[in-house]
Amino acid sequence: MPEKENRWGNATNTVVTPRIDGGPADLPDEERKHVTGFRFVYGLAPQEPVVQVRLGDQNSGFQTFHIPLPDAMYLLGALQHVQQETEAEIPSDPPALAK
Repeated sequence: MPEKENRWGNATNTVVTPRIDGGPADLPDEERKHVTGFRFVYGLAPQEPVVQVRLGDQNSGFQTFHIPLPDAMYLLGALQHVQQETEAEIPSDPPALAK
C-alpha cells in the first residue's frame, strides 16, 4: 500500500508569520477559535491520561479536543521554544473572547 502523502513537510521547522494578504493567519471569523479552558484527565486503564482543550468563539458552539499526554508535553516544549524566541508574555487566564 503506498504511503500517505505528507502535506506538512518538516512541520517542526515550519514558521508561519501573520500576513494581511490572505495568508495563513487570515482565517474567516467562523474558523477563528479561542481557548476557553483546559483540564487534565487522569487515565483509567487501559486509557492513558489526556489533556482536554476547549475552544470556542462568539458565534458557534464549543469544541473539545482530547490530546494524549505525551503529545501535549511535546506541544508544551514547542510552545516554550516559540515563547523564548518571541519573548511573548504568558497569560495566566485564557484571553477574553471579543463581544
